[in-house]
Amino acid sequence: MTMVSSTIRLELHENAEGESKTANLSIPVGSRKNRCQKPPKEFQESDLSLTCNDGTTVGPQDKIRVSGKAHWSKTSEGKDYVILGEPIFIYKV
Repeated sequence: MTMVSSTIRLELHENAEGESKTANLSIPVGSRKNRCQKPPKEFQESDLSLTCNDGTTVGPQDKIRVSGKAHWSKTSEGKDYVILGEPIFIYKV
């Protein structure tokens, strides 16, 4: 989890073990639906709280489905990766 001004970048995994394909999610910080609630200044993974499309909140261990606009890029090593950006919709599974 990386906080950059008014957005947070999250690395999403297909499974809880983290040994799967990933997608990066660039999500706005805020209290509205489909946003990440602002974490404290000194934060850890357990502080993560997302507000879903239906208004419920989820944490780092909850299973979610996310849709957003895909932006393709490459790492400095030339590896492809995708960033999901706005409009973003978060659903608890």
